[in-house]
Amino acid sequence: MIQRLLLFIFLSASLLAPLQAQEANPPPDSTASTDRTIESRLETIFANVDDLEKVGVTVRNGVVRLEGQTSGEVAREKAEQVAKGLDGVVYVDNDIVQTNKVGERLSPGLKRLNQFVDSLRGLLPLLGVAVGILLVFWLIARLAGKAFERIRWLRSNLLLRSIVGNLIRVVVMLVGTYLALEVVGATAVVGAVLGAAGVAGLAISFAFRDIIENYLASVILSIRQPFRIKDKVEINGLTGRVIRLTSSETVLMTDDGNHVRLPNSDVFKGTITNFTRNPRRRLSIPVGIGTGEDLDDVEAVGLSALRGIPGIMADPPPLFSVEELGDSSVIVRFHAWVDQRAHDFLKARSLAVRTVKDALDTAEIEMPAPIYEVNLHRGIKPKSPPRPAPVPADPPVTDLSPEDHIDAEIDEEQRIDPGDNLLAGPSTSAGDSSR
Repeated sequence: MIQRLLLFIFLSASLLAPLQAQEANPPPDSTASTDRTIESRLETIFANVDDLEKVGVTVRNGVVRLEGQTSGEVAREKAEQVAKGLDGVVYVDNDIVQTNKVGERLSPGLKRLNQFVDSLRGLLPLLGVAVGILLVFWLIARLAGKAFERIRWLRSNLLLRSIVGNLIRVVVMLVGTYLALEVVGATAVVGAVLGAAGVAGLAISFAFRDIIENYLASVILSIRQPFRIKDKVEINGLTGRVIRLTSSETVLMTDDGNHVRLPNSDVFKGTITNFTRNPRRRLSIPVGIGTGEDLDDVEAVGLSALRGIPGIMADPPPLFSVEELGDSSVIVRFHAWVDQRAHDFLKARSLAVRTVKDALDTAEIEMPAPIYEVNLHRGIKPKSPPRPAPVPADPPVTDLSPEDHIDAEIDEEQRIDPGDNLLAGPSTSAGDSSR
């Protein structure tokens, strides 16, 4: 029984061995048929593809050999990719070379150019319609921009008026451009353009950050208008009168006639003190009084002197205050208001200082220097009786009219070089009551 079983197994193995050998090694006729199929398929494909007509194909056992000439490296790689994409291809041996003949190298480009010209001829009517749409929307953009610039609240702001007008024009032209591209059938260009514009805008924003920051600051300053032309201001410790506000800088003229240019970003982020916006301005006069003087007498003498000065306002009235007690004197301060529409502030303050000093000297009120006094005697010094407040003499006749030589310098500069001034509009001077 065992012998019969072993004999059966031996016979089965003998019969199956030839079948497995046939499966592992397909017959030569099957391999040759597959090679011919691949070769025929590639020849058909290359014959119908530009730049690959002169490529020869040889296939042996799944190995494809490409020979011939092409016009460039792109066509050579294209042939190799096509061959690798067919079933049954084991390896591709690419022996294609690039031709050096000028005519053959230029032939593909000339063919594509001819195709483009032919397609362009067919698009000429549509291009005419697209150009007409652009012209119509260009006219609409101009009319719409001018119409918006005439809005009342935009008239007094040159920069805001320009921004709104340009924005309306750009929006209208974008709509017209989209319609024109839709007519031609090139709306896909819009996406590419927008993508490129986004990347370019990001790069530009980093490269020109300071310029963009100054421009945005000029927009906000022109809207808020913390100062006007000829206003006397102090910006970050620099004092002068405003000449102009441009898209990048603010120009001041100091009392010495010098020009100071400040970046708009610094002006926007800095501290601005406008001395002209409120026509009434208060002056302060600090005085050191001897410690033995009666402060009531000092107050009466000083305030009486201030009330007699023509440039000092009666309402609000002058004010007296005691600041501090020093080593050898008492620091007091006289305050008074000046109407800058009728009087120059510096002239009025100068006259007030002289008048107060003369009045205190006339009243024999001590204004000691900062010295130390050593007393060697004992006892208490009796307090002298209060002296009546003397009537100060009339102040000297002094010209307190507003000083306008800096204003004249600004007017002359604007006449010679108007330039770009975002503060242009209804002119306002230092004595304008609207301030």
